[in-house]
Amino acid sequence: MTNTEQTLTVLSGEEILKNLSSKFWQEYKKLKDLNLIKTDGALDSIPNIKKKTVVNLENFRFIAEVQRIDNLQESNILKNLKEIGGFKHKSAGVADVFEYENQEIDYVTSPDGMHRWIMAYLSGVSQIAVNPQDVHSA
Repeated sequence: MTNTEQTLTVLSGEEILKNLSSKFWQEYKKLKDLNLIKTDGALDSIPNIKKKTVVNLENFRFIAEVQRIDNLQESNILKNLKEIGGFKHKSAGVADVFEYENQEIDYVTSPDGMHRWIMAYLSGVSQIAVNPQDVHSA
């Protein structure tokens, strides 16, 4: 039996932002310029923060083979930002994350938090609540 290794592409949120279309950035700029969205932090605080795990946005990574990076729902991101007026922790809920056994790896990966991360980042939010699921062995 052959042991095959799978290579995964781990991307930062900032790298994913580069995949957003110019149309997306034009629409985002309009919302921002018209003050339709708050871009200097969340509209609320993380609910029940003492009982939650909170991670800084810069400590998130996304696995390209798991996330829908080639199918970003740009219109939904813009629609949600506009309807909510920015980022709201209460409506965003928590993102599932996986940590690493190797303590030298100081980031988490999220299988379901990419759109939430983008909305938080564009709203000037620095941390979001997470739900640690398990650990990666590598």
